[in-house]
Amino acid sequence: MCTPLSRRNRTGEHIKKYMRQFRNFFSILLIIGAILSFLGEYLDPGKGNLYIGIALGVVVIPNGTFTFVQEYQDAKLPVSILTG
Repeated sequence: MCTPLSRRNRTGEHIKKYMRQFRNFFSILLIIGAILSFLGEYLDPGKGNLYIGIALGVVVIPNGTFTFVQEYQDAKLPVSILTG
């Protein structure tokens, strides 16, 4: 039986695992690039750095989400095989 407390703990674990996806090298590079683009737009507006920063940010979120979903499905796979 699943209690609300255990469901909340699992939700917290899922959030932590999701946030961990943004700590890999590729994501960190994209985040730093987006921050530098926003900084460049702030220091010298009108050069298109805002759009580059937005594009980099838009790439980071689906990349982390896709990785999280794949790891979540991989974690469920052994349980589904055992329960058959």
